[in-house]
Amino acid sequence: MRRTIAKARTAQSLLRYHVQAGNIVRPDACEECGATDRRIEAAHFNYDEPLRVRWLCVPCHRRWDKSEPKQATIIVQRREKFTGRKVERG
Repeated sequence: MRRTIAKARTAQSLLRYHVQAGNIVRPDACEECGATDRRIEAAHFNYDEPLRVRWLCVPCHRRWDKSEPKQATIIVQRREKFTGRKVERG
């Protein structure tokens, strides 16, 4: 589990670095619904490809993660169900 979550954090860090460096531009609109009045987040297809993302608003990102969960998401959900406590997400 730690290895999978570490992979997710590494992917998020690498993407954040490239966005801050100006190598990748965060769009102003959600790729799914076109919303411009919401926070736009990077949604990873796979943590093995950290720079391959979809840019989605928070509601669309949550819907997409539920419909196509990644390994780290599945592991966190199982842990939360087992312990009855939410895992803090960074």
